[in-house]
Amino acid sequence: MVKVSQQEIFDPKKNLLECLSIIFNARITKLYSYTDRVFEEEDVEALHDMRVSARRLQAVFKIFKGLFLKKEYKKHYTRVRGVVKLLGKVRELDVTIGYIINHINKSTVEDKRILFLLLARIKKQNLYERKIISENEMLKDFATHEVQLLKFMDDNLLNPEMSSTTDTDYDKSFRDYAYMIIPAMYDRVMEYKNSVVGHPGRKEELHRMRIQTKPLRYALETYQNIFAEDFRKNFKAVKSFVERIGTIHDIDVLIPVLKEYMEEINIYNSNFVNKLQKIPTVALLEFIRKLNTDRKQNFEELCDILRKWESEDFRQKLIMSMENEI
Repeated sequence: MVKVSQQEIFDPKKNLLECLSIIFNARITKLYSYTDRVFEEEDVEALHDMRVSARRLQAVFKIFKGLFLKKEYKKHYTRVRGVVKLLGKVRELDVTIGYIINHINKSTVEDKRILFLLLARIKKQNLYERKIISENEMLKDFATHEVQLLKFMDDNLLNPEMSSTTDTDYDKSFRDYAYMIIPAMYDRVMEYKNSVVGHPGRKEELHRMRIQTKPLRYALETYQNIFAEDFRKNFKAVKSFVERIGTIHDIDVLIPVLKEYMEEINIYNSNFVNKLQKIPTVALLEFIRKLNTDRKQNFEELCDILRKWESEDFRQKLIMSMENEI
């Protein structure tokens, strides 16, 4: 028996659909455990926890897409994806707030008013978005569909003849299915290697690569307690890579926001001749320079990892690490 989480306990040598039924039911139940709390504006942590749970459910939806009837799958997957997207807006603002506070605490610039004004603006926007979420009709509708989603899973996974699945390998064990999906996911990530490595300005290609890393990361997470230590080491390497590429994305989102804010401050300052009446921009300029430096460093390290994965055949290491179970 394998324990993926507190609720996800199963024998990986058993049929894929039987194991997935346990995983999906556990993740659906976990996700819906946060719905009531999310509608309470003061419960900040519940929103983050629900987003993480929704992302984990979305991941297994996407990984095992071939097992479901297309029309019904699309309906339920779209709902889960909508929740992830909705809660993602607040997550981006939380990240921005974290970056600003961190820089305020570390900056040696004496006059930081420009940063505190920006922080106030982002915090206000964050509160507004949280209020929007607590009143969102799509989320309220989603909160009523737990039973329907669980039934959909039972119909498709416990009674595969009802699903008209096009995946002819659903009779494999959960363990054996890893050999089919994990190398293919890795290949989809590495398709972007040549477009990304050495090209820091190709943000769109980097973004596409980032999107492909997510299913790989969650697939490895789902299987990490099935295979031995080498597999878990590989999972940690992929997880670190995903976090690094995510950091670059966060910076790419934040810098344009800061530049637009700088333009507004410059317009404000243009109304005054007396320097004492103007808002000093030194702290903001320092912030932007710091982010650009951090991005450059993270991007270079990202490229080094991709080169290393290729030269050391990390794909084969992933496959070999699936040879031994715990």
